[in-house]
This record gives sequence, C-alpha cells and structure tokens, in this order.
Amino acid sequence: MTLDRSYLTEKQLELLVDYRWRGVSPDYIARKFNLPTAGLLNLESQLRDFLRVGLRAEKSVEQIALELGYSPKLVTEFGIFYNLIQRPEEELPKEENPKPAPKRRRSSLSPVLNPFSWFRFR
Repeated sequence: MTLDRSYLTEKQLELLVDYRWRGVSPDYIARKFNLPTAGLLNLESQLRDFLRVGLRAEKSVEQIALELGYSPKLVTEFGIFYNLIQRPEEELPKEENPKPAPKRRRSSLSPVLNPFSWFRFR
C-alpha cells in the first residue's frame, strides 16, 4: 500500500491533527492548505487506512512513521484521534483528589406541611 504524501508536509500534518483535535471543519483546513476538501479528506482516509493496515500487520508505530516519513509522535497523535491507537497510561489525566459524590438530603417535610404525619403521632 502506498501513500501519496506529495500534498502534506510534516508541518501540515501537524496542523491537521491539531485542527482536528480542536474540532475545526475540514472545509476550513482544506482552504488553509489550499487543497480541495475532497482531496484533504481523501488524504486523511489514505493515512488512516495506511496506519490501520500497518497496525494489523503488527508493525510498531515507529516503523509505520518511518515508512510514511513523519515523526512517530505525530503518527501516534493521528492514530489516537481516530481511535486506532490507545493513549498510553502515563498520558492519561489523573485526578489527584477525586471529589466524593454529593450526599443526598432527605426531604423531611415538617408536620405542618405534611398533614398525614400528624396522624402518626396522635
């Protein structure tokens, strides 16, 4: 499987991943890179397929990045965005002091507000 990477430089792929994480539309990204939207989506699809095939073949991310000509960190971020790679445990955000669940208050109606409670006490 070959990838036509004549369109995206490493800096452009880095911006693409950054923009996608921030939820920027593909139309805006394509205009920014001076590409047609369909072309950008096609490149993303090719890159995603290339990564998926490489991972199924049990290649490491470093090997796949080397074949693509991009940095392993960038390929990892791209894979994490598309749920092809799981984020390493050390990068997961950890809560230092998790807050306990709020305690529910009992709704105790006073006998004045609840006329049926008067019958229990008399």
